[in-house]
Amino acid sequence: MEKKQQRDKTKKSIASTSSKKEHDRSFFRIDAHIHLLSGLVPHEERANISSREFPSKPVSSWEPETLKKVNISGAGIAFHSDDFYAVGDIVALKMMFKKDWAVPLLVYGEVMRVEPLTRYCRVAVKFVALDERIKSIIMRFVFERERDIIAEKRVGWL
Repeated sequence: MEKKQQRDKTKKSIASTSSKKEHDRSFFRIDAHIHLLSGLVPHEERANISSREFPSKPVSSWEPETLKKVNISGAGIAFHSDDFYAVGDIVALKMMFKKDWAVPLLVYGEVMRVEPLTRYCRVAVKFVALDERIKSIIMRFVFERERDIIAEKRVGWL
């Protein structure tokens, strides 16, 4: 009887560990509003993709309709899109954070999940071909936004 209970405990421990590992993330994820444009990368151009910065321009020069609510981390981004992408598609993402130091970025990502909604869909993208400089810019934004969120909870506004 005791051996059976021990086996059951072991099975439960393995099951909870494996499901926990599936949901562990290497990066913090935050909700934020950023300027974002997305588009499909044609198959023939996929071999030559590389993330980069664009020449700096003020955030105010971006069109207001490009401002979108996203969920972002150093590994990927999720957002609503009028374009219905397929899992496995590679998309180009032009984005700019609403910060004084912000620079426009061009990054690429592989579509990992598409959740169809009424007139649009929610797209989850994993960044690909992301160099360390671009990743550090994204992570800086995420950490600063996380700090703002914590301060908002403490103070009640920001």
